[in-house]
Parts: sequence; C-alpha cells; structure tokens
Amino acid sequence: MLVLDAEAVRARAPMPAMIACLREAFRRQTVAHPRQIVDLPGERSLLVMPAFDARGAGAVKLATVSPGNAAKGLPTVQAAIIAFSETGTPIALLDGASVTQLRTAAASALASQYLSREDSAHLVVIGTGGLAPYMGAAHCTVGPISRVSVCGRRQERAVPERRAHGCRDVGAEHHIRRQILIFCSQAVSDPRPHRRASRLIGASVHHQT
Repeated sequence: MLVLDAEAVRARAPMPAMIACLREAFRRQTVAHPRQIVDLPGERSLLVMPAFDARGAGAVKLATVSPGNAAKGLPTVQAAIIAFSETGTPIALLDGASVTQLRTAAASALASQYLSREDSAHLVVIGTGGLAPYMGAAHCTVGPISRVSVCGRRQERAVPERRAHGCRDVGAEHHIRRQILIFCSQAVSDPRPHRRASRLIGASVHHQT
C-alpha cells in the first residue's frame, strides 16, 4: 500500500493540477454520504467522511478534532485518508491535513473562476490558520491576483502571514472597504462579520469553515 506523508502529498499535487482535477471530479457522479461525527472523551470528536465514485473506487477521510491541542502546540484537527480500489482494496494512506488544505484552496479558486469579478486583483484572506497560504497560492493560480493580504483576530499570527505575502501591516477594515475578493477561512460561532462582508458593494465573498 502506498503511504504519502504531507511532504509527499504536496510534491505530487501542484496547485494547477489540483484545480484541473477538481474541475473534472465535480462533473462526475459520486456517492458522498453525510459526515458522521463520533464523540470522544475529553470533548474531542472523530469525523468520518466517505466518498466513492460510480465504479466503487473512493476514499474515507478520518479526522480528529481536539480543541485542547492548541495549548499543547499541536494541531486542533488531524486527519488521514484511506483510498480504496474498485474492488474495495485499500491502496493508499495519505496525510489528511495536507490533502484538505490543498483541496479546500483549489475548490475555492475553482469556484472563484465562476463567481468572482474578472478584474479581482487583490485577495483578502480573513483567518490566519494553516489554510491561509494555500488560499493565496490557489487564487493566484486562476486569477489576476497581484496582491494578497491576510487579516485575523490574532495579530501575532496575521503579521507573519502578511509579510510572507509582501502585504502591508494594516487591519481587516482597511481591506474590506477597498477590495474586491474576500475569503473567510476561520470557523466562528458569530456569522455577523461574514454577513457584513457579503453586503459590501462590488465584493465577492467566499466563506469556508
């Protein structure tokens, strides 16, 4: 069985190829059952997400959500993906976090090709988690993005992300009032900031939790 860690996954999945693959995959007939959530001790959860094509080949993503991991310096969400052949044989084990980051960013960029204004040149990512850099790379692949800005509730995390993209150190309000394409990548209990962004005139807003 093939085993791919995060580095191996990223090496085999350049963003342009990911976007092209998803474009084709979304056109195919698939069987994706609702996500199952299993409660674990310590206020943790196990997520089970199966998806198979019409021929029987597919994959199952297993993810654990451990809110207490942040205090330990560990990821809150960790995952693995098992791929199966048409005969039901396990054929690959993949790092789930890297696949999720690449897939989510690629799907967002693909949707942006159909939903965003053609002249969107400045991408604003609201959220400073692990998805932020992938989001910038994906949207720059499909559109005329010349500038990427990252805003977040945690200033100490937002500043390094902005500097990595060559962005000025300014707040979310500055960007939201002026920019065209906004992507909200953090999970929050209060949806009002996202609703406010969606009401902005001339803005294309994509929300991913």
